[in-house]
Amino acid sequence: MSQTHPITFHHMQPAERSIVEDMILNLYSNDGLEPNDYMSREKIRPTLDRALTHPDSLRVEVFKEQEQIIGYALLFTFWSNEYGGMVLTLDELYVLPHFRSRGISSQYIQALHDQKETYVLLALEVMPGNEKAKALYSRLGFKENRRTFMNKKIQ
Repeated sequence: MSQTHPITFHHMQPAERSIVEDMILNLYSNDGLEPNDYMSREKIRPTLDRALTHPDSLRVEVFKEQEQIIGYALLFTFWSNEYGGMVLTLDELYVLPHFRSRGISSQYIQALHDQKETYVLLALEVMPGNEKAKALYSRLGFKENRRTFMNKKIQ
């Protein structure tokens, strides 16, 4: 039986960028199972630049087991008049395939939940067909809201 080590979470450091960049591409290709015609390194780089220079509004956190990066999360914050405080949005969450089903995402979301003095709401978006993620988030107390998320590209 292999021994598991504690998982740690911390803000991405500049030296960890390339590994996180690869993981973002993996997320958007469903670990290489689907074509990725949406995400590119050209889109990722400004995001990571912004996270490193403006961690108060956008941050990337890496998940590590010992010294190995095994996942990441992309988070952003904003003030909500409706909820009366800061909202923390979990925009992306990725764990390497061979580290999944070990409770890492649950542990991370609990760590976010424990920041309740700072945030009034933890929000996330789930792709419609991702039933495994929906089930996980439901178990962790997330509920669907009554809104429909809409986009309009302006650039």
